[in-house]
Amino acid sequence: MKLRLLEDSIRLRLLEPEVADIAAGTPVVGKTSMPGGALLYRLSVSGEDVQAAFIDSTIEVTISEEIAQEWARSQQVSIRGASPIAEGETKILIEKDFTCINPADGEDQTGTFANPNLQH
Repeated sequence: MKLRLLEDSIRLRLLEPEVADIAAGTPVVGKTSMPGGALLYRLSVSGEDVQAAFIDSTIEVTISEEIAQEWARSQQVSIRGASPIAEGETKILIEKDFTCINPADGEDQTGTFANPNLQH
């Protein structure tokens, strides 16, 4: 799972096996280690909508079982949501990770979804 943060937005991109895990109710966890600690980020199935929270150095994103099942079994690419914060909201975008058209040298694309824009 890839994580992108930009101001008050969170973007998660999941590989095909990770989407299957979410559909089965298994959380997907990522970790970025840094001097002094690590930032964890987790996507799990819980609740009734799409939500995010920051708890104990972990970005916790949750989606409902209904949303997870529909996303996993369909051609739907992304899930959008938002969580209120004091200054507005944190925007949440969860996407299926597609094979890059122009991958970086040595980039591992194992487990990505087939890119509909690539000619076979």
